Amino acid sequence: MGVCLGTVLVGLLSIVHNCHLCLIWRPALLTNMVSVLIQLISNLRDALDGSTDLDQGPIVGGKYNITPTDGNGLAFFRSVQQVLNIVYGNPEGKPGLFFPHGLNGTIK
Repeated sequence: MGVCLGTVLVGLLSIVHNCHLCLIWRPALLTNMVSVLIQLISNLRDALDGSTDLDQGPIVGGKYNITPTDGNGLAFFRSVQQVLNIVYGNPEGKPGLFFPHGLNGTIK
């Protein structure tokens, strides 16, 4: 996918920079910017969790996607390794991002 943490951070800074104006003048623009940010975060998670396309953004098929689920209404599943890839911030599962020194103990 090619989404990196830097792309998400730049998007976040842009949104924070413009939020005060949006709240006063254009609430619809704020909603759109938040939607874009959530999509960037979704793309980043999806890029980090592995080769499968598990993540869903805030809008799917033109409708708001409050609870990401499959066609049967079940929440999608990630393996332990996929979750570690996301919280470590890299697809190799090496310590970083939220846990720069790794985690202690056995992870089940």
